Parts: sequence; structure tokens; C-alpha cells
Amino acid sequence: MIVIVAFLSGLVGVLLGQSKNRQVEGFFLGLLFSVLGLLVLVFLPAKHEGSEPVSLFRVLVTVAVLGAVGFFGVRFVLHEQERREEIALAEPAAPATTPAPARLATAPQATPDPFAVAREIERKYGAAR
Repeated sequence: MIVIVAFLSGLVGVLLGQSKNRQVEGFFLGLLFSVLGLLVLVFLPAKHEGSEPVSLFRVLVTVAVLGAVGFFGVRFVLHEQERREEIALAEPAAPATTPAPARLATAPQATPDPFAVAREIERKYGAAR
């Protein structure tokens, strides 16, 4: 399925590249980078018949930058998904099978006093003046 989508993106790149005389670039940008490659192709300037070819260094730098952006974007998304799964596993599930009278029979949790810290500081260091 992925190969078919990549090939179709390459064909769309050829069609978009024809108007700018960049059929080969359109195919490879579409094939390798799909929608992102097609967006890059749209913003490339038109190539004239007598123009000199692009240097290999420039092509390699462009491919490296686009590859790094894609790699770190995918890595971030996967890391974020793993983090959310860890948080979901770490949170204790509410005991749904405990009957209602048993839940009421347990001792209520002591609510923390919001002014306890302020009183402790005042006791330790004296009243603020």
C-alpha cells in the first residue's frame, strides 16, 4: 500500500513538474517525500532549457535537511504517544467492582490544609513584617 501511494505521489510530481520543466525532480520529490515533496516542487522556480544543472552538494543538503525534519517529526510523535501510554498505565484505575457501602465505610482522606506551609514558615522564621 505504501509503495503504491509513493508511486502515485511520484506521478503527481511528474505532472506538477511538467509546467516548470522539472519532471525528474517532481517524480523523486513526490516518490520520496509525498505531500511535503510536492509542496517543495510547487515553490521551486521554473528551470529553463539552457540552465546549468544543480550541484550534487545542494541536492544532498536538501535531502539531508528534509530527511532530518521528517525523522525528528516522526520520532517526536512516537515519543509523545509512548509517554501518553505510560501515563495512562501509571494512573490507578478506580475500583469499579467495589460495592457502594464498602466505599462509604472507608475512612475519608484528610484534605491538605492550604495554609499549613505558610504557618510552618511563619513559625520557623517569625511573622513577616
